[in-house]
Formats: sequence, C-alpha cells, structure tokens
Amino acid sequence: MTDSNVVYYSNGLYIKSVLHFPELQTSTNAPDVSITFGKFPDVLKEANYSDNFQQINLQEYQLNMPSIAKFLVKNTNEVIIDAYPNADVADIRMYFLASILPVLVHKHNLLPLHSCSININGNVFLIGGVSGAGKSTFALGMHRKGYDILNDDVSTIGFDETDNPIAYIGYRQIKLLTESLENYGYELTDFEKLNTEITKFRFPLQDEISHNSLPIKAVFLLEHDPQKEVVDIQELKGLESFLQLTKNTFRVELLRELGLKKNHFDLCSKIAQKIKVFKVSRPQNMRPEEFSTHMEKLFLTF
Repeated sequence: MTDSNVVYYSNGLYIKSVLHFPELQTSTNAPDVSITFGKFPDVLKEANYSDNFQQINLQEYQLNMPSIAKFLVKNTNEVIIDAYPNADVADIRMYFLASILPVLVHKHNLLPLHSCSININGNVFLIGGVSGAGKSTFALGMHRKGYDILNDDVSTIGFDETDNPIAYIGYRQIKLLTESLENYGYELTDFEKLNTEITKFRFPLQDEISHNSLPIKAVFLLEHDPQKEVVDIQELKGLESFLQLTKNTFRVELLRELGLKKNHFDLCSKIAQKIKVFKVSRPQNMRPEEFSTHMEKLFLTF
C-alpha cells in the first residue's frame, strides 16, 4: 500500500505521500501537502456542518467512506488516512483524488472546475458540464487525435506571474463508462476498473507531460439538446459567465462551511473577466467522433 514518501504533482500541488499513486507524475519539488496513515477521532471538534459522511469546521474537513477509509484534511497541508481493515487500495486512491484533492485545491486558493482540459498547440481549452454531459468521452476522442489531456473530469485553474488564468495538469487517466470504450472499439478486458464498486474503467495516459501548467484559452460548457440538429455555440457574457463558473465549480457546496465563499466569488469574478466562456448545445444522437472533429476545427481557429 505504501512507497517511500514520494512527492507527486497534481492540480497545482506537490503532494508527499505514503500511498502510491500510479495516476500522478512524480516530482523533486518540496511538498505543499503530506499524506500519512493514522488514527483520529470519529467526531470532529467544533464542526459547523455534519452529515452521514462529512464533518467540517473552518480548519478541517473529515470524510468517512464506510468499509474504505476515513480521511482528515488538516489546514492546507496535511491529510491523514485511516483505512478500514481489508480496504482496497484502488478505492482509497479514487476517493482521495475525487473528493479530498478538490478540497485541498480550494484551500490553496485555486479553482477546481468540473471539466476536462485539452492542450491545443500550447493553449488549454476547458470542456465543462454536469456529470453525464460527455466530458470524458470527448477527452478520449481528443486523445485519439494526438492531443494532450491535462485532466478528464476536474481541471484546476490558477494564475501565472502576469495574473492570467492557467490550467494545471491533474492525474494521468481518463475515467470511462463501458459504453464510451465500446463506442471507440476497445475491449473492456484491456482495462482495469476504477474501483470495486463503480462501473467505470481507467484509461491510462502513458505519456509524461513536461509542463505543469498552460494558459487557458476558453471554457466550453456542454449540454445535450434533443431539439438541436447541429452544434450550437453561444458566448456567455458578464454575469452569466460568472454564474456558470460558480455553478460548475467542483465541491462548491462545501465552501460556506470551509469559510471560502468570498475567495470563490473573487476567483470566479477574476476568471470571467479574463477568459471567454461558451455554452455548447449538441444533438443528442451526434456520434462522439463527429463531435470531437467539430470542436477540434473550432479550437484551431482561436
């Protein structure tokens, strides 16, 4: 389950971990966050929110996934994992990447947007939308065309030294449903399941990416529209652009209890002023390859 405290890089953070992450690139940089195994109380002190799975106060976030692990995020730089007996390592990794890493991203004043991110000739295009909108299938289509995929589900936005928005690389895999793999002619037996419960498969991205971040060119938010016969793209202006960024922020429901609502407001306002945001309506029955080709042509015109 463990390695020798390797430092990994993902979503703008350097993470020193005793848990091995084959999805992440390694680094020699000093860590921003450390992951250790340990024990901690079931009840979080001074919690201002709690439900069956989560407890939150201004400094800490605790997640309990029965039969898998409890996770405790302390401040901005420490994660303790208390694994249940016989827990599957793949499950622990998945819940850290899907649920704990976005909390750390928020705590480091970065914005996790529910989107995949594609590198087109040195610029990043973010493709967002609700679960089921087709982000990961689109990412696979662009990967097959030879483009780098920085993230397939959650893309982290920060700012460079000139205060322009940038996207950071995430974990080196695409999470795909059976239908998505079969639509592209892949055999399911060639891929491992993402975890023991969810029927998604891990499509590894083997190539190493030399850059940790790239400038963002635009954000496109996907939706299916059974009334459309062709792809329709509309630029969102002003307040609507800001609202869509807030709506598509990953784990946005946690920000009030974490004391990060104002920070989130400021980040979304700043990003909306600096990059264009579009709504993309596409026909319900449009084939993934056809949609990828259509969007590729659009990206290359920017």
